[in-house]
Amino acid sequence: MGKKEGFRVEMSSKFEEFWRYNLLVTCGCFDENDNRVGFASADDEVAPVGSNLERCPEGYPAKRVVGFDADACHHLVMFIYVIPNSIRLGAIGDEQAFNLDLRVLCGEQVVTYRKLEVNRWAGATFELRIDVE
Repeated sequence: MGKKEGFRVEMSSKFEEFWRYNLLVTCGCFDENDNRVGFASADDEVAPVGSNLERCPEGYPAKRVVGFDADACHHLVMFIYVIPNSIRLGAIGDEQAFNLDLRVLCGEQVVTYRKLEVNRWAGATFELRIDVE
């Protein structure tokens, strides 16, 4: 499937305070022998870490999708960093994790869909191998 077409990788969240987090993603594209045949990345910074914003920055989109295109390959290896830029103060136990939705598409077809759980206080780091063939 992906050998000729390449892929579209998209991350989003329905969490209304997703703007409190910056997103950094690196992605290696590998052949069946684990040779890297491509590289892609995305960096979506809403605000510098430690900004402690009270509300979403003016003009920032309410619905946020961070994405990039990856080369055709056998599998992807991604590192996803969800980094808080503004932490809402409150009791740690009162803050439930939120989901980051990851979709990998080949053309219009969804090859992979995963819900990744993100800690509201600490953010998250994910290392994922996604077989796309």
